[in-house]
Amino acid sequence: MDPLFSDEEYRFHEELDRIRDQKIRARELQAITQAKFISGEMFDLTATSLNNEFGYDHTIGILKYGINFPLNKFIIELTKIVVGTISDKSDKRRLRLNCLQYCVGCNELEIFFRLFCNRLNGGGEKIRGEWDAQQYYKNLMIITAAGGNIIILFAQLLVNMIDKSTNKTSNWDINAPDYTPITKKELDEEANPLFEKDYSKLTAADKSKLTDIFNLLTPTNKLILTALQAIFGKEKEKIYFKIVKYLIILHSNILESLYSVAKSIATDFDFKLSSNIHPSLLQDSSSEALFEAIQDLSGEPEKIEDVDTFIAELQKKIDSLSSDIFRGFTLTRTKTLVDNSEYYKPDFKPEELKKFKKNCASKFQRLYPQIMEDHYLTEVPADSDCWKFLNHLKRQKDAIRDATQNSIDETIKFHLAGYYKQANILGDMFPVVNPSLNSTEAIFSYISDTAYYLNIYIQNWEQGKFRTGGAPAFYEGRVPSNWNHTNVCDNFLSLNSILDNNDSLIPRLCADILNYFLNGPEFKTELILDNLLKAFNKKREALTGKKSECTMPPSHLILVPTNATFNPSLKKIKEIINRTRYSELGYPDGIRITLNAIATQNEFSENKDKLEQYIAEHIIKPNTELASSYDILPSNSLFSISAGPSKFPPETSKSKKQKAESQIETNKEKKSKAEGYIKIKKLRVKKVKTKKTQKKYKQLKKQKSKKYKKKRQYTSKK
Repeated sequence: MDPLFSDEEYRFHEELDRIRDQKIRARELQAITQAKFISGEMFDLTATSLNNEFGYDHTIGILKYGINFPLNKFIIELTKIVVGTISDKSDKRRLRLNCLQYCVGCNELEIFFRLFCNRLNGGGEKIRGEWDAQQYYKNLMIITAAGGNIIILFAQLLVNMIDKSTNKTSNWDINAPDYTPITKKELDEEANPLFEKDYSKLTAADKSKLTDIFNLLTPTNKLILTALQAIFGKEKEKIYFKIVKYLIILHSNILESLYSVAKSIATDFDFKLSSNIHPSLLQDSSSEALFEAIQDLSGEPEKIEDVDTFIAELQKKIDSLSSDIFRGFTLTRTKTLVDNSEYYKPDFKPEELKKFKKNCASKFQRLYPQIMEDHYLTEVPADSDCWKFLNHLKRQKDAIRDATQNSIDETIKFHLAGYYKQANILGDMFPVVNPSLNSTEAIFSYISDTAYYLNIYIQNWEQGKFRTGGAPAFYEGRVPSNWNHTNVCDNFLSLNSILDNNDSLIPRLCADILNYFLNGPEFKTELILDNLLKAFNKKREALTGKKSECTMPPSHLILVPTNATFNPSLKKIKEIINRTRYSELGYPDGIRITLNAIATQNEFSENKDKLEQYIAEHIIKPNTELASSYDILPSNSLFSISAGPSKFPPETSKSKKQKAESQIETNKEKKSKAEGYIKIKKLRVKKVKTKKTQKKYKQLKKQKSKKYKKKRQYTSKK
């Protein structure tokens, strides 16, 4: 079968795709306008235990390669997910797996991928802009990018190489509305005559053309291919030639899958926290030594015996864990939050939805928007009560998906356009965030910068260099005096150790990372949120034809543990975060923070597709009334702790009394700290309608807004 459509077929299918995308987009935007609170994912940080299969695989990969991940790491992980789970994303994952498998066999392409991962994860501790493919040599823990964006960006860089093989000079952006990929005719007539040749037989004119093509590549491609020169000792144009020849001549059957993956919509921004590369691989911090390690094309790093010995000891510790020790992961999640309640008009009243739900089969009664599947609507009679309930859930799911996509889109747009500030009285502008050449570079830049700054933050955090304001959770337990690589891995052995070891060290670090991400000047989080709100109101006005003044409410925080024993650790972190939320610094408006501790079996692993279903089945009370569309889910009413044996002794009446008195004092203190926030909440509950009270509400909200608070830089003691 031809790997690509003919020109006529391509134009026809492209037009169908655009019509379909327009319909989907209109439906999703329509769903957003009918939601009460719109919440989309913005930043996820996962810490997974070693006794969890996927957590183990990821940590072993880090121990061996640091941030230079080989293709095989992702091939193994994707194979396990594809074989072990079935979901709406299964087809996408099979395509990604297919692309990666085809890339194995080309040495240049395999090492390209490793350098690609290095750059995507910040490039090590070298100063930004001077990438030299290093590691984070001083870190004992590191953050790495996770999720589908890794494979999507890799595919887009390869597609860029192929699209430019015809020496086209037009601007390239795979996510632009007018983007058209290379056609089979163009490949046959313009690219293949050059790349079918052996490189040694290229004429001077051919090599000149190849140089012109290389100069048209996107900046990240040129950067990585230039770095490959130092490894292979070949001209960068020759390395580019071999990769493209491998893709379009030797393995042309990969092209259809490759383009499908590359044209995928960017996913939410996920990151993982884990131990760093094994210390035996960090004795020489020079880039030359790193290149020598990468040059081993078998994928085995130097001194692998030391690493294997360490892994064997780690496995013994895992095997010795008692049966009542939990496996799983923590998830520190930040979502955007837009208040649409002033315009919200529900299709059904809560009591009507409750009635519709009761008329559904038992398998539908515990559904949650995120686990609603489209085919469920075909399993019940159209327009029946159950169909109305399921359709309501589907519309909620569409709104969540679109809100997440809006968050991703605005982040991309921000880095695509760049951000400038006035540099002097003459009006000259200085780029605080450099503009990106295309959307691929924008996403790549955002992930790379985030990984870099967070890893440098971890380095300083472990060394205790921050003042209290820059790392409030650090000073709730600090770092042990004997903090070393072995101790770090011990903290990741199980979910229990992640939550409890060293005064909840890992959750404390996650809390400070969250604090840094929301307030650190490097991330421009508040500016992105402002742009998102403007874009939402603009889209809503376009749809309704009426002025839209939706707002972003003050930040909100909930806990979602799956077992009662996780509560003490999570509550400790909640109190630390709340002290910052209610302080003068505060958090930006429009943020919803969720702290999750998820105990899993291996069949769930850290697959977030299963997470919402797990929560719905094990945490949400069966008799709880359905919350109004996109209302904030209060932890005290919607979530109950799952049943199970308690590890705490029963309380005596005296201890209960002391606890109650202590709780009263704590509540008074919290009430005092959050006085302005409480006033705003009370006004919102009253459903303010008059112009006078609306004005008062906006004034109070303005006073509590992050934009009107004094900002503080993250400074070290030095």
